[in-house]
Amino acid sequence: MGSSFDRSVGVSHVSNQRWNRGMGRRLIGVATLLWAGCSAEVPPTAQYSIYLTNLEPTRVGLNGSESFDLRNPRRPGAHLTMGGVGFDKRRLLTVAPGSEIRFRDVLFEAGRLRTAIGFPGPVSTEESGTYTVEVTAESSGGELSSIFRHELETPDSELKLSWLEIEAALPYSTGDLVFRTTGSGPSKVNPESLPGWANPTVTGRRPERPRKKSDHRNVIVFLIDTLRADHLQPYGYDRGTSPNLQALAKECLVFEQAHAAASWTKASVASLFTSSYPSMHGAEDYLDRMSTTATTLAEVMGEAGYRTCAVGFNDWVFNPRFNVTQGFERVFEVLDQSREGGARADSVVAEAIDWIRAERDEPFFVYVHTIDPHGPYAPQPGYRERFAHGTYAGELTGRLKGPGTHIGRSREQVSDEDLQFLLDLYDAEIGFADEKLGELIGYLKNDGLWDETTLIVTADHGEEFLDHGNWSHGGTLFQEQLHVPLLIKLPSSLGIAPRRIDEPLSLLDVAPTLCHIVGIAAQETPFLGQNLIPLAASPTLWKRRTLLAEVNKSEYHAISLRRGDRKYIRTLKPEDYEGLFDLDEDPREQRNLVATATMGELESFRGLVRAHLNSIVNPGIVVEFLSDKPEVEVRFVVESENEQLDFNLLEVESGSDSFYEERQGERGTRWHFRFELGADDGRDGVLLRPAAGETVVLYYLHGKKQHPQPQRILLGPDQTPSQANPLTISADDESLWVTDPLAWEPRRGTWCRIWHLRPETVELTEVEIEALQDLGYLGE
Repeated sequence: MGSSFDRSVGVSHVSNQRWNRGMGRRLIGVATLLWAGCSAEVPPTAQYSIYLTNLEPTRVGLNGSESFDLRNPRRPGAHLTMGGVGFDKRRLLTVAPGSEIRFRDVLFEAGRLRTAIGFPGPVSTEESGTYTVEVTAESSGGELSSIFRHELETPDSELKLSWLEIEAALPYSTGDLVFRTTGSGPSKVNPESLPGWANPTVTGRRPERPRKKSDHRNVIVFLIDTLRADHLQPYGYDRGTSPNLQALAKECLVFEQAHAAASWTKASVASLFTSSYPSMHGAEDYLDRMSTTATTLAEVMGEAGYRTCAVGFNDWVFNPRFNVTQGFERVFEVLDQSREGGARADSVVAEAIDWIRAERDEPFFVYVHTIDPHGPYAPQPGYRERFAHGTYAGELTGRLKGPGTHIGRSREQVSDEDLQFLLDLYDAEIGFADEKLGELIGYLKNDGLWDETTLIVTADHGEEFLDHGNWSHGGTLFQEQLHVPLLIKLPSSLGIAPRRIDEPLSLLDVAPTLCHIVGIAAQETPFLGQNLIPLAASPTLWKRRTLLAEVNKSEYHAISLRRGDRKYIRTLKPEDYEGLFDLDEDPREQRNLVATATMGELESFRGLVRAHLNSIVNPGIVVEFLSDKPEVEVRFVVESENEQLDFNLLEVESGSDSFYEERQGERGTRWHFRFELGADDGRDGVLLRPAAGETVVLYYLHGKKQHPQPQRILLGPDQTPSQANPLTISADDESLWVTDPLAWEPRRGTWCRIWHLRPETVELTEVEIEALQDLGYLGE
């Protein structure tokens, strides 16, 4: 289990073995159980782990500073980046030569540091150098001890990239860790060319206080990514993928027909948090941000006095650029990378338990997001053998890229054996996530938190295995991608008995349901969904609505509607498609009934789609860059006194890893954008949404520093050349207003266009108003 170490000096030997986090984490439950038998003179202890890069800024210092936010650094010296070889990508903490970063109060009894050192990637000859990385422990009494010191040279090719695995004993039970980099390199160092520490983590034991039974109505939302409901035992699956969920179902409300609002993560989770449709919260396409004007469940719970925390792994949710975790007091993106394609469920659950243990004396709301069984399908040892019977001799690997991937293969290119192998891997990953859910439940019961904690288990979307000729998710709105589990374990004080409920509903209903449970009045929130408790207590009080789901990405735009057992799908791109299905008689959606349906039914669904599309208004100041040159880099800076300025990127190439960053300045907040224009991507831009009366300052840079002539900036509907660069723009400047996006007549060179899109108000018919009421948009 991991590398050996020299106890005399506390320095680890280099090893290629990986520490088995799951084994270490099983001590958590053991420690809790042992506490009951301990005397008062011997305080019980519990296993802790700290991901150093997730610490709050007040516990991190750079070069002697009192506070430093690694996730949003305001000054140079330390940097978080991704790097590695092939599929082994990890989050790296890099420290500039001559700088040091201090993590305060991170040493425990029997503590150990686990990390790996390496480079983000190969560098050019001009950026090469020789560096020394060092970690020092400092006790609370000021004693110093060197933990690790190593010299590295920058690699000049992929073949020279590697990880140096480190595991070291820590000499003190209290104190700090200090990370330093020294060495010689170029005069101006690019953080991407520096060595770094991968996911530095400290484990150890701390005394536990005696626990009393909690009477708070705590809330946990446990979301298992990419989990289709029909692969779970509580939903009739005949394989043993989910014994813990099966046992939990006996204590829960089990909703048999829950639907996600989108078939991919960012749009779906943002809808879960805001109880609104993707086109309303704005997180629709790959680079979209959730609107800062949206109200989230975390914000509502926080205002009601709850401690709030989001913990898990999925960049669509946890990357602050996308703003999906708006309102959470603490956000932990677990980045141990011990699972190919993301952190394993045991790491996520362990981090969640650590936070709950520390905050249990106050009401809390925790969102837990496990990535298993999202592709690549890479189940842990023991689980693969349990579900993948026999020896698979085919070429598929379960990976999403590279040799052996199944992505892009048609049914004719995949044998029955191939398909079953992938399903086995998928089921094996479900089994692992289910086991870790069971460990969380065990902790809650052992720690006196179970009775009054609301536990919701659900998923963001399902997964397709050629059900309709596709793989994965996010590319259709059929049931295999939308039908998700929803189990709600209620506080015992509510007095509602467990039962199964066969009524179609949406994950938009989760937020208002939780608000009802903890005593937040519905009129105090803007949520569109419905409280599910009346449905559980008295189904006759439930008002059935049409369920809507949508995906609007660069390559695919579709809307689905479900009313009872009838489901309608309208695809707008890449090609026009209309489908109607009876889910009672045809649950796999194989028989399209459009040709035989009544015109009245079709027009009813079409009217709902029209009403929904007509209700979508996306105004704002458009700043667009256009060029006819093959390769052009433009930079653009927005300065505003409103640090919550709402914006979204438009048509930006998704492969860019640094399309914008946020910095604090003396005159407010600055957002720095970088766009790479080319033959295949000649238009990029950003949509700014300042409030009425607000102004923003815009700086247009061609290349890194050059200010283009103001005449290269075209303003308003007449595309009048600007007289200034930079320039100040007011949201109330009517000279910039247009009602429709401006057409572009090609010009030579590189240009910037700015206008304020303010669509005309759409007059809705009575039928459309009724349709929007049916979707929850408008009051009755």
